Amino acid sequence: MELPIHYPSMRSELITYLEELADLEYQRRHWLGGSHGAKSMFDYAVHFFFDDTDLGEDPSACIGVFLFDQSEAEHLSKLVQVLDVLIDRHGTTCNDQQFTQLPEWPHVTRLAREALEVCRGRGLDRCGDGE
Repeated sequence: MELPIHYPSMRSELITYLEELADLEYQRRHWLGGSHGAKSMFDYAVHFFFDDTDLGEDPSACIGVFLFDQSEAEHLSKLVQVLDVLIDRHGTTCNDQQFTQLPEWPHVTRLAREALEVCRGRGLDRCGDGE
């Protein structure tokens, strides 16, 4: 079956970051529990959205790459905008615990959950690594 996206493994990575951003309990257990080592888990998500992909600049450019349609791009755009404001307002020196305790954090988790629901609704949320 030919997929309507070019990089299914990037979609799987996106789904993973959305799952983590959407789940405060997961964040408490894995991000704040210290099992990940010195590297911030939130940092990985931020790098994916802003450095590794075009989501930070133009989510619509990711349609056909690892997004299926404009609805996914619009939901991710809302999340990325909030993340961008959060980072602009609080800087990059906060650790995961500090970020998750910010008053804006529930908005991040809600938008991540909404984006996740839309992406999962399109199917193929775990496309594997065959690029």
